Amino acid sequence: MTIAEAESLLKFKLNTFENKPLDSECDYVSASGRHEGLDYMIQQGKISRIEVSDHAIKTKSGAKVGDSTSKLKELFGSQLEIERHKYDDTGFYYYIWEIGKRHGVKFEIAADKVRKIYVGDESIDLVEGCF
Repeated sequence: MTIAEAESLLKFKLNTFENKPLDSECDYVSASGRHEGLDYMIQQGKISRIEVSDHAIKTKSGAKVGDSTSKLKELFGSQLEIERHKYDDTGFYYYIWEIGKRHGVKFEIAADKVRKIYVGDESIDLVEGCF
């Protein structure tokens, strides 16, 4: 969905970081001052992924930042695809993909705990934001 569609549903304004002009090819917006720890990646003018770093926000299944990997394994079992972290030798990414891998959830793991949650299309696999 577009930023305008999201703002209409959310009932608050989304802004770029430092209120700079939006790069519609790839950029980030958030509800600064309202929902810290919740950011939206915009690609080609549409939200492609949501990034969660707030411990209070849970997925539909109840997973949240700070949960242990054992809790994720308990919640999702064999649905999890596990990959090594790109930069942290002790970290991992735990994925849950819909059939066809067009949309999914990625849990970034550090010290056996969820550090961040990414939800969206295949852009959840991008490690360095827009790159």
